[in-house]
Amino acid sequence: SANLTGFNDWKSAEITVSFDQPAHTDVRLTLNSFIRQDIVLNPGAIQFGSLSRGQEMTKELDIEYAGLTPWKILSVTNPNPNIDVNFEEMYRRPGQAGYKLKVNLKSSAPAGTVKEALIVETNDPGVPQFQVIVSGQVQPDLIVTPSNLTMGTVKPGQSISRQVLLRGRKPFQVISVEGADTGFEVEKPQGSQTFHKVLVRFAGSDEPGTRECIIHVQTDLADESATEIKASVQVVR
Repeated sequence: SANLTGFNDWKSAEITVSFDQPAHTDVRLTLNSFIRQDIVLNPGAIQFGSLSRGQEMTKELDIEYAGLTPWKILSVTNPNPNIDVNFEEMYRRPGQAGYKLKVNLKSSAPAGTVKEALIVETNDPGVPQFQVIVSGQVQPDLIVTPSNLTMGTVKPGQSISRQVLLRGRKPFQVISVEGADTGFEVEKPQGSQTFHKVLVRFAGSDEPGTRECIIHVQTDLADESATEIKASVQVVR
């Protein structure tokens, strides 16, 4: 984020991003921003927060202009098919204009992060476009914690156990747990409830190296019945 309070017109800043793989290197990036004080967004962005999968939500944002030109919004470009956008002019006075922007996140939105930039087109020939950021997080019906299970380091012949939590929005059953091999064992939980603990055990190996396993979990949830757990352990002498 950048603190642009008190700035107007063009503002540039440089940041350095460091990478450690495959080799250490630094990359310098230049960020350019155009700050204008004649347009105010309230709130500054559309934030849906955390939603359940299948949930629909609508948020509103006010766009107000104060300047010397007969400023108008011509269109709003939306790249996401799971988002509906419409706008309407609320008032117009000499040197002022106000619009209401309505953004609807559809129930069809898939689980995951929502991050979009709506492009607002205006009749301003100097700066004809500006962005409205839309963000949110659609939670899946089934959450696996952790989905990548790093069990740690063991000595040859040593066993180790870890738990993985399966959490749903409603009670569910684990139908099957498959794929455990190369020294891994998995205990299938019983019953129907909103969360299950899956016990993953590495029985041990005499050979040093990394042992990995992908465990396939099948549930009776309608929309997200299957998931997987990636387990790994390091055997060292």
